[in-house]
Amino acid sequence: MRLNRFHKLMRISYVSGEKQNSPSKDSLPRKVLLTIDTLGIGGAERQFVMLVKCLPPTWEPLVWSMDDGFYLKILKDSNISVVTCERRSKWSVKPFLNLQRTIKEWQPEVVHSWSWWSAIYSSIICHTFRIPFANGIVRSASIPKDRLALVYLSRLAFLFSDIVISNTQAGLNAWKVPRSKRMVVYNGFDFNRLNFERLPNMASTDKTIVIMTARMSPAKDFFTFLEAAKVLAKIDDKFVFWVVGNGPEKSKIMNKFDDLIREGKVILFDGGNEVIQLVQKAHIGVLMSNRAEGCSNSIMEYMACGLPVICSDGEGNRELVKNGETGFIVQPKDINALVEKILYLKQNATIAIRMGDAGEKRIYNEFSLETMVTNTVHLYEKLIYQKQVG
Repeated sequence: MRLNRFHKLMRISYVSGEKQNSPSKDSLPRKVLLTIDTLGIGGAERQFVMLVKCLPPTWEPLVWSMDDGFYLKILKDSNISVVTCERRSKWSVKPFLNLQRTIKEWQPEVVHSWSWWSAIYSSIICHTFRIPFANGIVRSASIPKDRLALVYLSRLAFLFSDIVISNTQAGLNAWKVPRSKRMVVYNGFDFNRLNFERLPNMASTDKTIVIMTARMSPAKDFFTFLEAAKVLAKIDDKFVFWVVGNGPEKSKIMNKFDDLIREGKVILFDGGNEVIQLVQKAHIGVLMSNRAEGCSNSIMEYMACGLPVICSDGEGNRELVKNGETGFIVQPKDINALVEKILYLKQNATIAIRMGDAGEKRIYNEFSLETMVTNTVHLYEKLIYQKQVG
């Protein structure tokens, strides 16, 4: 049985955006400033916007960003106030001064940052003004070797942070966050994104659709996925492989696997902002990576849609996927293991369906949007209380 048909009946009002209970005249909403480097399309940006939109009515959010990307209109359409200040050069001080003025004039009770520069700026300003600061810069379980200067500045910002939030325990460990400042708030999935319509499962369909959704960057290993597709296409012509995403590696992928694309064994889709309709039509979800993952939005989407998952062993993936229960974890770049697990799921449809159901329940029970919002609000309240008691 699928959980999806019941999800909308079980949502709490503020998570679905229906802020029905307004604060009384005697109690003004608490102010929280949420800062981020960009409002462009991305997994972290989606999580950020969902949190802002779904805060309970006892909180008044203000968003500060260094650009006016895709999500700006969505926030404004939701009556969320937004301040933007473009960073025109790498070391420009204009955004820092703008954020400092915003904090001084608006006087938030707590500040929560989600990315590199906004966290570095906010840590200094909040420390100066003695405002509780939640540093949410840790979004992955790997240290980017091409941005070591920023990594160094970010670690310095930990010193001026009241708490450092990560979406995985693996991320906190990788970044060596001081233990006294650690907190995990997992990403949340909004089940209202689902349309509750799916293709038949593997037990009752002719074709088996295997999907991988991710940004086509060096961090994501589409090449191992498609090498496995090449092997499987020769074993069983009922497989179809969907590659969903965009990015700098796309042309390389298209050139190397042109034969599979021409034969219709591999179908490419642009990612865009919403991929869930494609995920719902697939039967197996795959994510192979070249670096340690945080709390993968792709894997959460697979599991929420009831797909069994096969992913590479990448730190945060183990906090999402229960190996042998909701899917399989294989070693990075192991084409043979990936082929073996995909074949196993196709040949054992009952087990695949059971794994998909278990994953769906796991996301609903432990990784819902409601849980993410509730845990974040509790953190804000804790930080404010700690300041009040000294």
